[in-house]
Amino acid sequence: MILFIIIFGSMHIDTANYSDFAPFGVGGVMKGAGIVFFSFIGFDSVSTLAGEVKNPGRNLPIGIVGTLAIATVLYCAVAIVMTGMVRYDLTDKDAPLATAFHQIGYDTVAAIVGFGAITTLTATTLCSLLGQPRIYFQMAQDGLLFRRFMVVSRKTGVPEFGTVLTGIGAGLLAVLFPIDQLASVISIGTLLAFAVVCGGLLVLRYAPPASDRSRASRRVRQLVPGIVCVLAVLAFSFALAARHDVSFVICALMLWLFVCVTAYLAYYVKQQPCTATFACPLVPAVPAAGLFVNCYLLAQLDGAAFLRAIVWTLIGLLIYVFYGIRHSQLNFVVDNDSDRADDGDDVSDNDNDVDYVVPLDEMSAGMGDRHDSHVRLLAADALDDAQ
Repeated sequence: MILFIIIFGSMHIDTANYSDFAPFGVGGVMKGAGIVFFSFIGFDSVSTLAGEVKNPGRNLPIGIVGTLAIATVLYCAVAIVMTGMVRYDLTDKDAPLATAFHQIGYDTVAAIVGFGAITTLTATTLCSLLGQPRIYFQMAQDGLLFRRFMVVSRKTGVPEFGTVLTGIGAGLLAVLFPIDQLASVISIGTLLAFAVVCGGLLVLRYAPPASDRSRASRRVRQLVPGIVCVLAVLAFSFALAARHDVSFVICALMLWLFVCVTAYLAYYVKQQPCTATFACPLVPAVPAAGLFVNCYLLAQLDGAAFLRAIVWTLIGLLIYVFYGIRHSQLNFVVDNDSDRADDGDDVSDNDNDVDYVVPLDEMSAGMGDRHDSHVRLLAADALDDAQ
């Protein structure tokens, strides 16, 4: 359908419609990008299927990068074709593609595009219903959500409870909230998640492991998260200053400080070795740039979106404080490390800390194996008893 729109629409482009290109300037482009950023959330569903991929270390990066590249090219092509067919101020925000073909006199094509849009929305919804329950599954496996979320169907091998809950929740949100509010909330959630991933990558790459108990390592573990927070504050402040037309000198100073802090992290903090099959290249430049862009786009959203984000973030924090923090598997790992240290055992980087939680992981790894749900509950109960 998208290729049909691009090919057929490109035959009816009026170049005069490009005369007033980007009428709202860079600020308008960034504000629009912040609102529609949720369009890129589809590739996130690829990463949620890691437990069902034969070779995730190789295949997941290919799938994620490939999905992003293809989606970006298609989005840009559709936007160029649509704005070439009809002036930007004459498009219908509720059904822009179908309306564009209708305005140039192709009613039949408009009907086909409208039908294709409906089926595409359905497919996108199913894609989200596929990914979100698996996120619940992994969080429950880590002890951060209730064990009910990691019970899988004996027949299908999928987390039924999480799937049903996701479907009901998505349906209620669609009924109760208008599309513009949902778009802002989803975009701010996506941007926050991506910003946290970029910051978390810096922490994981530079902070020494918890098994290293030297004074210098403890100092670095405290320093790196602080540096990440400083980078986020500088990026967000720069975006706000640029949005409100604050002095160029102030904006340039914030940008210079951001670059200096990133350079300090690169040259004065030792990077930890990474043995993963796929590793982010050019650290810290790439994650720092990602953090900057996400914070910049976040600053383009309105205050109502931040208010809603604060509400559901507080709900998540309450679940973590009253349940997740007490049931997290990290408690089990830390307790075993402490016992070994007290017994005089050497706890070093070469020790595989996750061995202490392998029994649960082995029982529940890979939903494609369709493990018995009762085995999962027994494993979780055994873990709780051990804690």
